[in-house]
Amino acid sequence: MGGWEVLKTKTELENLFNSIVSKETKDAMSGGTLEEAVITVVKSWAEKGEYTVQLSEKDFSALEKGLNSKLSAELKGGVEIKPFPGVESGFRVSDKDGGSYFNFTSDAIAANLAELLNPKLAEIVKDSAKE
Repeated sequence: MGGWEVLKTKTELENLFNSIVSKETKDAMSGGTLEEAVITVVKSWAEKGEYTVQLSEKDFSALEKGLNSKLSAELKGGVEIKPFPGVESGFRVSDKDGGSYFNFTSDAIAANLAELLNPKLAEIVKDSAKE
């Protein structure tokens, strides 16, 4: 296999891999898993004061009642949970003025996973090209 074919194959595999990671992450960051992730973050950050958890409108509608009941103490302490159009799946945690945020969206998680795992994929392709 020539250098061009290896590079093309590597690029195609990385694109396929990134697509799979993205889809699986979106699937994982929904329903009960998403609810548990939000609860875990909110409870572990209880001392941080006032901040906002931003969900997609669809997830907010589906999880609002459960989150409100499970996080009532935190909500009284200044945590707000609301829909945000910039979130497709997963969630963001923003300071009250929205100036900074932590990104737990499925896109951000998938990008971090792909960045971590792509060097391993590149190594596998490189090793197979040697054979």
